[in-house]
Amino acid sequence: VEAIDNLSVETPENGLVLYSVSYLKTEENKQKALRFVEDYPQKMLLEQTECGKKLLELGLEDEAETPEDHVKQHEIWSMFLRKGIAEARGNVTAFVDSADACGKFLDVCLLAILDNDSIDTINDVDKFDFVNEKVKWKHLGRNIDVIIKK
Repeated sequence: VEAIDNLSVETPENGLVLYSVSYLKTEENKQKALRFVEDYPQKMLLEQTECGKKLLELGLEDEAETPEDHVKQHEIWSMFLRKGIAEARGNVTAFVDSADACGKFLDVCLLAILDNDSIDTINDVDKFDFVNEKVKWKHLGRNIDVIIKK
């Protein structure tokens, strides 16, 4: 939490790249995102920020040993994602094929994107249109339809 409070999560305008692995059998979306940022050096994952590097160094991407550790990891990673997305601007590139409501993209990232007036588009599509056209889910904890209509 100290790293999230004190270290940079800054990404270039139009440069934030996100991905969802949810509970997928492969890390295909993550691999696509990694290849994308290699091909486009002006783009970056939040894990490549100063704060992201520190969280990885602390082992927050490793498998949790206990259910309590898993909950803590989820909470810290969610805080990190929300802060990074809150500071993003412009377009967000998202590799989210087969994302589901159990993963952080739909549960944390998408909500943070919709709440950030400085983010206009996801994959160069208006962020609200992206939700209407691409996201095939109903989140039980929050009514996305109300946000989209605003």
